[in-house]
Amino acid sequence: MADRARREPEHSPARRVRHVWIRPSATYGDLTPWPGVIVQWKHNGAEWAALVATVAFDGTLTVQWVESARIRPATSSTDGT
Repeated sequence: MADRARREPEHSPARRVRHVWIRPSATYGDLTPWPGVIVQWKHNGAEWAALVATVAFDGTLTVQWVESARIRPATSSTDGT
């Protein structure tokens, strides 16, 4: 863990909160987001993406890469405020 903290810049998303809200689409940002848990971060050149685990209404666990623009820290509201 200490080794990871030394490699990741202070401003990287990898040092941020793990519980998040995921926007369903970058195009349709007004759709209701769903909760997720970040498992891992990766950096692709200029962009960050997170491996996010979510649970569907039927109880199915989904783990997928999500671009950081669709991710908001989990707070008391779904809009990230």
